[in-house]
Amino acid sequence: MMKRNTIAMYLALAAMSLLAVPASAADQLPGPDGKAADMSKPVQVYILLGQSNMLGFGKVKGGDGSLEHAVKEKGLYSYLVDDEGNWTERQDVRNVRVMGSGTGGMRGFNNEWMTITGNIGPEIGIGHHVGHVTDAPVMILKSCIGNRGLGWDLLPPGSEGFEFTDDKGVTWVHPGYKGSPERWEKGTEPKRINWYAGMQYDGDIARAKKVLAELDKYYPGAKEYEIKGFFWWQGDRDSRSAALSNRYEKNLVHLIKQLRKDFNAPHAKFVCASLGQTEKGATDGGGKILDAILAVDGKSRKYSEFKGNVASVYSHPLSKGSSSGSHYGGNAETYMNIGEAMGEAMVKLLKDKPAASVSKLPKNKSAASALKSPKDKPLAPASGASVTIDEAGFEADGTWKFGQTGAGVNGFFGKPHADYINAGLIDPVPGRGINFAYNNGPQHDMYQVLEATLAANTTYTLSIVAIDTTFANPFPGGKLRLGYVSESSTETEDDAETDAYGLNLLKPTKVVNPTPFNDKKDDPENLTDGFATWMYTFTTGDKPVGLGQKLRIEVLGGGKVQTIFDDVRLEARAATPAETESAARAAKSTEAAPVVVMLGDSTTDGGMPQAVQKQLEKLIASEHQRPKVINAGKGGDNATNALERLEKDVLAHKPDIVTVSFGLNDVYWCKPDEFKASLTRIIGTLQDANIQVLLLTSTPFNNERHGWGKKFEEVGGLDEYMDTELCEKMRSLADGKEVLLCDLHAIFKAEFKKDADLINKLISTDGVHLTAEGYVLVAKHVAPNILKLLNGK
Repeated sequence: MMKRNTIAMYLALAAMSLLAVPASAADQLPGPDGKAADMSKPVQVYILLGQSNMLGFGKVKGGDGSLEHAVKEKGLYSYLVDDEGNWTERQDVRNVRVMGSGTGGMRGFNNEWMTITGNIGPEIGIGHHVGHVTDAPVMILKSCIGNRGLGWDLLPPGSEGFEFTDDKGVTWVHPGYKGSPERWEKGTEPKRINWYAGMQYDGDIARAKKVLAELDKYYPGAKEYEIKGFFWWQGDRDSRSAALSNRYEKNLVHLIKQLRKDFNAPHAKFVCASLGQTEKGATDGGGKILDAILAVDGKSRKYSEFKGNVASVYSHPLSKGSSSGSHYGGNAETYMNIGEAMGEAMVKLLKDKPAASVSKLPKNKSAASALKSPKDKPLAPASGASVTIDEAGFEADGTWKFGQTGAGVNGFFGKPHADYINAGLIDPVPGRGINFAYNNGPQHDMYQVLEATLAANTTYTLSIVAIDTTFANPFPGGKLRLGYVSESSTETEDDAETDAYGLNLLKPTKVVNPTPFNDKKDDPENLTDGFATWMYTFTTGDKPVGLGQKLRIEVLGGGKVQTIFDDVRLEARAATPAETESAARAAKSTEAAPVVVMLGDSTTDGGMPQAVQKQLEKLIASEHQRPKVINAGKGGDNATNALERLEKDVLAHKPDIVTVSFGLNDVYWCKPDEFKASLTRIIGTLQDANIQVLLLTSTPFNNERHGWGKKFEEVGGLDEYMDTELCEKMRSLADGKEVLLCDLHAIFKAEFKKDADLINKLISTDGVHLTAEGYVLVAKHVAPNILKLLNGK
């Protein structure tokens, strides 16, 4: 399993240890001088394209394989730290990264001067090398996403289709640009899917152009730019297909020409790198990718038009092990070495300046010399009173927004609501009638960005009155969250990413979240009468992440009940030393715990994560090792729609394991091949993020009770159709190694075979959702499989 490193690494760069390690040619760059570039000159733009390893998975913190270890223990990349052990910052190179799936909206991840923040990719080595030889401002602009193939997702405009006969003698047709689906058997009618050849190319290029159209937003003070070059590191997905790897050279040649055309940059240089695990002479898919990479190098003389303007980097000698499919184990040296080699190759093509001079060794450092931020923001003022919140924002004309797909409802719902209003628990708003916030599930969540900013050494208390008006017992949940708005958040066309809902959250140090309990009218145990005050406490440290950024509060609904909220408050005060110390301990223990996200439809949303969490608590004694299970289920969802919320609902939590369960809605709305294609994309995206996957087949339908039963009688029955057409597709995707399967459908059917009456005990009266007993059965089988992944079995 992936382990989150929670130990702070210190840079103690002793001169003796540095002298003991021979510096590579690439490590002879001097540190940046901290000076800004000559802004009278156009920004020199380098566009980075590819798939997940171009995104970057190089670890900064940790032991061997991390960037800190490479600098501290091996004396490598000395230009990345100054004499005091801080990460250096280039004021002449801007690091910009944007991302989106297909032609969807754009999300910003980086927009800062070149320094070390988060995981690294090849952009660090590239940026320092081209920045060193350029006296004009430089922008490193990365626009890409993981699990994409040049022969399909990234196919450039003008590409033609082709036919390929596999080793079984079957001939497949592969489409040209904008064709769909990905392939089909020759002689059959292709059935278009909601993706086309080149869809990711179109999106990546459009997002890069959007950045350039708003140049001063991404490079302050810039007015002009020039596309100076392209960097390409890709091929993992194509290497897994005999058809696409055989076609790679032809597609790569066309890509180089098309990029220059699309950006009106006929003289822009192009540098590409091979997959690190592939050695020269290999004959598999990776070998064909390597052959194609080497063929386009101008020195190969195979393509005369590429002489002096295209260079290739053979990455195998630079890689520290593992493979592109495993993101090289997160080894930062691999990413730095390949990035430096690509940067050096570009410099040779540019021929603007001579080779870099040898850097001076840094002075001795104290072992207590810690990494510091390049620049600390001033402390935000801590208030001793309530922070202003737009309480009236619960109404339509306020500032509250909905964080996911839910929609709030304003208005008066009947006598139960009137009882709470008359009792004074809900405040009518003068001039606007009796309105209040209303949520009907965990996906119906609200948030608001405040003018107050995140302060250091501060204790925040966030509270709200939660009311269950449907008298459902037990109340299914709900919670409060406090976070901040990142500087790098970017608004997209179809979502308000500026507010970064669900991201950049503080960890609560104390939670008081009683159940709004409804019981019989005269029962002495009925203590809350359906309402309760939730109270969450958050304490910040000396230099919290997000310092000085605007605060954001989030209210998550209960799920399957009508929940109304009122009287939300946020108070801030100076934290006591004991609170600060306690917060540090809580953060350390929380970060050490693995994270499991359960992605699925209403069956997942209805109680599966809670049941699995309880079962894990029985199986794992230590709370420090016990996984945190997060609900990413959504009522009415299917596998195709889930692709659109992967980033926000799953990847944002940085999980170690993700369970994936769909089929109950797909059976009606999706064709089996579309279902499998969507699952394949989900799995690929998760694996590109180094996340382990556990597939869960859907639990059965009760054909006699579900409303769709009669519609599927002609195809053998509703549940039978789902089993043979959808569950079977999911089973085919599990290999027992990288993708594990828990066949819930088969497990439930086996129980029904033992006792026919169990179908009515495990599945609710609607014929699809599970009862409490049903969730217990699920948890007993899912939790052990999660443990297998955690233990690496």
